[in-house]
Amino acid sequence: MKTVIHGAEVSWINGNFCYMRIVIHCIVMTISTIIYYSNDSGVSNIERQ
Repeated sequence: MKTVIHGAEVSWINGNFCYMRIVIHCIVMTISTIIYYSNDSGVSNIERQ
């Protein structure tokens, strides 16, 4: 009984960990995209001046 509960807890933790990795990856990609486009527009503004 204890091993079954332990196995369920481990799979629950692993499931949440995988989900958090996906969420963190999406957040990082979004921030990188925003920074990339911010820098890109900043460079083009400097070139115009």
